[in-house]
Amino acid sequence: VESTAVDLALLEMAANGTALDAGQAALVRQMCTSGARLQLAIAPAGAGKTTAMRALTLAWTEDGGQVVGLAPSAAAAAVLAEQTRSRTDTLAKLTWSLDHSDLPDWAAAVGPSTLLIIDEAGMADTLSLDGAVQFAIARGANVRLVGDDQQLAAVGGVIRDIKHTHLTWLKLVRLGGGLDGGDDRAGLVVEGCAGTKDVAAGLDGDAAVGP
Repeated sequence: VESTAVDLALLEMAANGTALDAGQAALVRQMCTSGARLQLAIAPAGAGKTTAMRALTLAWTEDGGQVVGLAPSAAAAAVLAEQTRSRTDTLAKLTWSLDHSDLPDWAAAVGPSTLLIIDEAGMADTLSLDGAVQFAIARGANVRLVGDDQQLAAVGGVIRDIKHTHLTWLKLVRLGGGLDGGDDRAGLVVEGCAGTKDVAAGLDGDAAVGP
C-alpha cells in the first residue's frame, strides 16, 4: 500500500471525528506498508484496535485492494464486519469450504490485492488458522492476525504451528500509568523475526525478538 493511501485514510478518519493517536497510526502504517505477507498485531483492551482496523481497511481499499475478515465465531465475525465495513465470515466456514472444494464467492476472489484480517487469532484452533493462512498466502494475499494481550499465551501456541517463515509482529502498548495521572497514550513496539518459532518465543517472553 502506498504511504499516500495511508495518509488519506488517517485524514478521513479524523474528518469523521475519529482521529488516531500516534501509536494507532503507526500500527496502521506498519501493517499497510511493511511489505510483510503475514503479520501479527497485539494490543491491550482499550488501546484502539477497533479504530486501527477501520483505518487499515480504509487505506487498503483506497489503494485499490479488497479486504475480507475472518473470526473464530459468528459473533466475532459480525463485530469485525461492523468495525471494518467489509465482508467477513467464520474460520469454520472457510475450513468447511476448503474441505469440500466449495468456495464462497468472497473466498474465490482472494488474490494478490486482498488483505485478510483474522481477528481474535489467539482464540482460533490451530488447524483452522493454519489452513486460512496457507490458503491466503498461496493465492498471493496478505494476512494480518489480530489479538489482544490477554491472548498472548494462546497466540504463541498457535503461531508455533503456522508453517510460514516470513512473519513479523507488532505490539501496541501503553506508555505510563494512565489511571494514576501518567501518560496513557498508546505506543507501538515493532519486532520482526526470521520465523514463527522466534515469534512464539518472543510472545512467551522467552527470547528477545528484534528487527
